[in-house]
This record gives sequence, structure tokens and C-alpha cells, in this order.
Amino acid sequence: MMNAPSKNQTPSTADRPRGWIRYKMATRLNTVINLGLALLVLVLANLLADRVAWRHDFGRAGLHRLSQNSRMMLAELEQDVNITVMLQPDHELAIIVRDLLREYDHASPRIRVKYLDPYRDLIGVQALADKYGLEGSDIVLFEAGDRRHVVDVDKVAEFDYVPVLYGEPRRLKAFHGESAFSSAIHAVSDLRAPIVYYLRGHGERDLNDPHPVSGYSKLARLMLDEQMKLRELRIAEAGGIPQDADMVLILGARHQFSAIELEVLHNYLENQGKMMVLLDTSESGMVSLLEPWGVTVAPGRVGGITLTHAELFVGEYDEHPVTRNLTGITTVFYRPRPLFRNEKAAPEGSASRLRVSLLAKGRELLDAEPQSVQAPEFDGPPAVAVAIEKGQAGGIDERRRQTRVIVFGDTDFVSNTGMVAGNPVLMVNALNWLVGRDRHLDIAPRFPETDMLLLSRQHLSILFLIAGLALPAVFLILGLAVRCCRGAAST
Repeated sequence: MMNAPSKNQTPSTADRPRGWIRYKMATRLNTVINLGLALLVLVLANLLADRVAWRHDFGRAGLHRLSQNSRMMLAELEQDVNITVMLQPDHELAIIVRDLLREYDHASPRIRVKYLDPYRDLIGVQALADKYGLEGSDIVLFEAGDRRHVVDVDKVAEFDYVPVLYGEPRRLKAFHGESAFSSAIHAVSDLRAPIVYYLRGHGERDLNDPHPVSGYSKLARLMLDEQMKLRELRIAEAGGIPQDADMVLILGARHQFSAIELEVLHNYLENQGKMMVLLDTSESGMVSLLEPWGVTVAPGRVGGITLTHAELFVGEYDEHPVTRNLTGITTVFYRPRPLFRNEKAAPEGSASRLRVSLLAKGRELLDAEPQSVQAPEFDGPPAVAVAIEKGQAGGIDERRRQTRVIVFGDTDFVSNTGMVAGNPVLMVNALNWLVGRDRHLDIAPRFPETDMLLLSRQHLSILFLIAGLALPAVFLILGLAVRCCRGAAST
């Protein structure tokens, strides 16, 4: 005799109604279909994100946000640019550099970024060091074809060292990474290297002189790194300025130019020429050459605030493409000659005529003793660097239709011993502005905003109790409550 099933026994599959079985099968099939559709949506979303990606830097400082100028430059790339990052993983700028280069990689398929760990990839790092003569490890190498450019990571950031006095690490004050990286990409991808003729025959400084104090080989290396071709020029022998000259460099001439040579230089400028003049203490004819172009070279020297008045530290600049990314950067000049705007030759408000911009100014005008000299004919403090433009500003191909001149009252600030602080940055900006590489000069530095939260020891103790004891206790209680509820439901 068979025993009847108890009330708590579950009926077998054969005893269940067919409708109930079909209902369970439909429920399971619906679950499988929903899972398949969810997986399909996930795959399609990933494919869509890969092809139509949207990125945004929500940080207020915009450390990883590319400017419109950089995006335009990347869109015009015609060849691949390989970027090799040799940066120590624990470097304080490693994350910022990596995230910024990721934006470059994402903005253009022509950009290819590779990372080498100086601690682990010793063979790869040594191979590049031997190939290009690289020194140091914290660098970013840009390559395109047979052209290369090296950016020192430590020189693309400014730090505030005041916290070090209180036992804290230095704090990032300004980041110039985008300007440096965009400049490097443009330099190696520009198919036509600008040709710079540097004058000789008047006691000019020698770009090939490697003397650690009086030499100027660092300036030559700086120009070569900017993918510029350097050619020597003697005007008397060549009979004029070559047609392929993108710029003429006069590096501290100490002997007099002839009247014919000065006329050749003046006519070159009248025909939309580009020139950089670095003045020396000797009279070489540059004063008379610059006077019709709106710049007066006054007697005496510009002194600084040091006891010897020998070093002039400049940290504030007038608005101009050459100085736009120099915010927070200090440049050092060594008793430069004072420069003033000649209002008669360069009246203000002329849109298509001569325009003279005072880039960097000094404070005190000194003579040779040195004692202060009075110069009532000049208004305002003397400048140590000026920019001259003549021609219609704006429009397509603006540079070719303009005369551009940069005048520095000092030559020693770019010597091998004087190339310190922000001097290389100022020089690179001036060179690139003259040869028409203006776009990356408009990229402003990024200033990280730091929000400091000051906590006392009592506050830290409370946070420890909350994070270490209270929160785990809450989750433990919730877990026990869920377990008890499930046990009650099963019974």
C-alpha cells in the first residue's frame, strides 16, 4: 500500500500541469533572450564608443585638454609621428604627461605613443641613447622620418618650492606640456625646414664655439632641435641676402657694417624679411639700422636689482605671441642695452604700418660707471626685448606678407653659460614666431588648482573611526539582517 504524499512534498514534473511547465520554459527562454540582447547592446555600445568617442576633461585646470590650435595642427599631419616616453614611473609628472599624450594619440591616427621604463627597458633606452646621443631618462622623444626633437620633462613644468621649507613636497605651479609637445610635433612634421642665415665678418658670436662660458653652441643645438637649417652668410661675398632665407640672425656684431651692407639689410626688411638682432656693447651700425623701424637704442645699460646690477630678472611680459606662454617663467639678461619705441617711426594705432611691441622691460637705466642717467626724451621703463611688425595683420598667409624683427638688448643671455631659467623658452618662441610657426605659441600654460583641506588630529581620528570601524560594522549588520531574512523565508 502506497503512502500518500505529504503536503510539504513538491510534486514531480509528471504531476505538474502542462501549462505550468510551458510557463517555466517560456520564462527561462525569455531570460536567455534578455541576456543575449543585453550582451548585444553592450557589444554595440563598445563598437560605437570605439568609432564615435566623446571625451571631456572635467578638471577646472584643463591639464589634459587640447587647445583648438593643437587639434588643427594634428588634423593637418601628413605623416606618422612616433613619440617615445622615457619617464620614471614614480616621476611626479608621469601621470599628467601620460594623460596628455593619450589625448594626442586619440586626436590623430598619425600619433603613435610608446613608453619605455628606464628601470626595466634598459636595452631599449640604451639603444635610443646611443642612436641620438641622449642624456638623462626623463625625456619625451618625437620622431618623424629622419627628424627628431627631444623634450625634457623637467623643463615643461614650474614648481613652487615654498612647501619644501615646511617639510612638504614641492607643488606644481604651471604646466607647459601642451605647448612643448605641439611645438615638437610641428617641428618634426614640417616637411620644409626653415633656413636661417647667420651673419659673419663683423665680429659676430660663433655658433660653433663650444666654450662652456663664452661659446654659443647651445644656441645652435637649440635651433637644430627646432629643425632649422643653419647657414653662414657674409654679405660682402654673397652680394646680398639669398632668396631662400627664412630668417637672418645677427648675433652680437662688434665691428661696423659698411653702408652697402646696411642698405642690403634694410632692403631685405622692406621686402617682408625676417630678422633677429642681438646687440653687443660695440657700435656696429645696428642703431642706425633699427631707428627707421621704430626702435631707438639708448645709451647706457639696463641694470637689475642685484648688488652688482649685472643680472636683470624679468618675470612679467607684455601681451604678444612670443610671450604668451611665458606666464610664470623668469628670464635672465646680463646688463642689456636699453630699447625704446620710436613714436615718430612707429605711431600707435596703425593697423597696416609699423608696429613695435615691448616684450620685456627693465627697471633702472644705468650708464657705464654705473650711475643713473636721465633720459627725459623716453617715456616709461626701458625694454630689453622688442618685436617689430610691418604689414597687414591677420588673414591667410600673414607671415609671408609681413616684415618681422626681434631685437634683444643682450647677447650673453643665450650663451652657453647664460642659457638658464626661461631663456631657452623665450628664444625658441622668438625663432618660431619669426619663421611663421605661430600656432603653438598661442597655447597658454595650465595652472593646476589645488583645494587644500586642513584637518586637525581630532578630525583625522574621527575619520579613522568612521572608515575603519563604523562602515564595516554597518555592512556586517546589513549582511546578518539579509541572512536572517532569507532563513526565515526558506522555513
